[in-house]
Amino acid sequence: MMLPLNHGVMAASVKAPADPFWANVVSLLHFDGPDDSTDFIDETGRIWTAVNFCRIDTAYARFGGASGHFDFADSNISTPDSDDFDFGAGDFTIEAWIRPTENFALNSTFIISQRASFSSDQSFSFLISQTSSPAGKIRFIYTTDGSTSVSADSADIPLAEQWSHVAAVRSGNSLTVYLNGVGGVPRDVTGVTFHNSSESVLIGRGGGVREGFTGHIDELRVTKGVARYTADFTPPDAPFPGDAS
Repeated sequence: MMLPLNHGVMAASVKAPADPFWANVVSLLHFDGPDDSTDFIDETGRIWTAVNFCRIDTAYARFGGASGHFDFADSNISTPDSDDFDFGAGDFTIEAWIRPTENFALNSTFIISQRASFSSDQSFSFLISQTSSPAGKIRFIYTTDGSTSVSADSADIPLAEQWSHVAAVRSGNSLTVYLNGVGGVPRDVTGVTFHNSSESVLIGRGGGVREGFTGHIDELRVTKGVARYTADFTPPDAPFPGDAS
């Protein structure tokens, strides 16, 4: 499937210091590589398998000269279930840079999820929500039983065809969704233990639906056991760093 390319200026890569929380990083994808590659390298060694139209695209990049391009529907990359994604009752941070192109009022677009469907074996979903008010807020959904969804939203919506940093952070008893460093209303998660799903983890699609991500994703990182942001912050200005050793 041929897609139009934007031949604008690529974002420059800036060298970053090593990550002091590297031992807690369970996934880190820079989405770098040659144009049209379907190899998605995870710095932790995790294996991701490309499905359908997703590929590396050098026409758009937040950092590093490339990003992951996802084309709605069944376009995604997947990795098998792992205890690494069982967040339980602990802290975590899921974050990425996104450049969406989808009409937010028509469809929800998933960034990363682990679920069979909306109401079956769902641990979490991180997405741009069609049903938020207004449509298009960044939303994090979790369940404690696999089926009953609870959510937290960002305060604002991302702009189409522009890069935005998004993050979902659990810090103790609070779950907050950030857009470009600005947090939404925290969700009280006192005593909450996330459901431990057995489904594969998908980037670019929600399990059980055809509501995939339309646009580009760069620098996706999942950190288990660490709340990297506990108040409003300035988004990172360099690629996420790797091993501190």
